[in-house]
Amino acid sequence: MLKRLNKKKSIILIFSCILLLTVIVSGTIAWLKSESNSLVSKFSYGNIKIFITEEDVNDENVKNFEIIPGAKIKKNTTVTVEENSEDCWLFIEIEQSDNFNNFMNYSIEDGWKKLEEYENIYYREVDKKNEKQIYTVFKDDIINVNSDITRELFNSLTDDNYPMISILAYGIQRNSKIDAIDTAEDAWLLVNNQNN
Repeated sequence: MLKRLNKKKSIILIFSCILLLTVIVSGTIAWLKSESNSLVSKFSYGNIKIFITEEDVNDENVKNFEIIPGAKIKKNTTVTVEENSEDCWLFIEIEQSDNFNNFMNYSIEDGWKKLEEYENIYYREVDKKNEKQIYTVFKDDIINVNSDITRELFNSLTDDNYPMISILAYGIQRNSKIDAIDTAEDAWLLVNNQNN
């Protein structure tokens, strides 16, 4: 009987050692465990707000002028980039009727650069600011009427072919970290793709 009792004590002692070892190992594992804080990434979008204005334009965004040879026509067209707009490429696209140069001419205001390979596209780089940025389109706000317009040229005009000019403005985010819009040419291709 004593032998059986010793055997039971030995088994209990072995189980106790196993249990104690399990507790020690489990405690060690828990002690080595670590947990980091969570990292949240929130994605938002940049914002560019632009608009084009000119004094005395009617509800259809049309303004009529009288052609007088040698006159200087006041044309104060401006493009505004609203405050806190992202860094952007700012473009103007100038479309004019085929006969426009027979009657008038103009110069683009300093600061605009002609986009290579395009006859009528100009651009500038605009940095983000907490105030409006206003850019004039025509140098000195003037379109010059040619002084050598003949009576025959005037007589060739009808309601369907008066000289016309229109200006559109575009803004697209400028970011050198994104290869797709690293240059004005690349940015204009994106504008063109979105308009087609």
